[in-house]
Amino acid sequence: MIDKVLSQVQNRKDFRILEIGAGSGLFSKYFFRKGYKVTATDIDEMEMQALSKIGIDIKIGNFEDLVFEEKYDLIIMSHVIEHFYHPQQIVNKIKGFINDNGQIFIKTPNSTFLFLRWFKNHTYVFDAPRHLNIFSEKSIKILFADPSFVTTVKNEFTVNELYNFFKLKFPRLNYKYYLLFTALLFPFAVIPYLFKRSSRLVVTVKNNEHSS
Repeated sequence: MIDKVLSQVQNRKDFRILEIGAGSGLFSKYFFRKGYKVTATDIDEMEMQALSKIGIDIKIGNFEDLVFEEKYDLIIMSHVIEHFYHPQQIVNKIKGFINDNGQIFIKTPNSTFLFLRWFKNHTYVFDAPRHLNIFSEKSIKILFADPSFVTTVKNEFTVNELYNFFKLKFPRLNYKYYLLFTALLFPFAVIPYLFKRSSRLVVTVKNNEHSS
């Protein structure tokens, strides 16, 4: 989905990307190598310094405390927003440095995951105490409720929760068995996706303020 966003602006050399909670910088490194101007933020100084060495602009510290003087065309939060105590404050802050027609890309666990009641403690969807807020399609849209923003929420097809279930349920097994069980039960991963209740949400938010 991010590639679809970027396909609309391939000829813009000034396109700026911000990755919040970048960690090892999977997205940051990907887009930096494509020639985009990238800024990565995280509390992990070692990870940030590694990104800085290859030329990526970095900001180290809690996102709530960081100051941003530039505006960005694409802001990425992949499995990050669920870790904030006050996500509404985070969203309000982001609104201050997203460009007109800019977009926000989010991946986050889905609180309405179809198999959640059966997986119980053998899933990373709730993953307390690391995950402080878990969203549904409805609640994530409320989070970004603003006349200037258009929010699109889709379910992501993934087999990760099947893999995680076996890993957490049977922690002493060789990882090859986790892969085998996941492959055998692959059809079950399709069911939540078809019912639009998979374990992950993919969210795109577009800032339509001042758009023609």
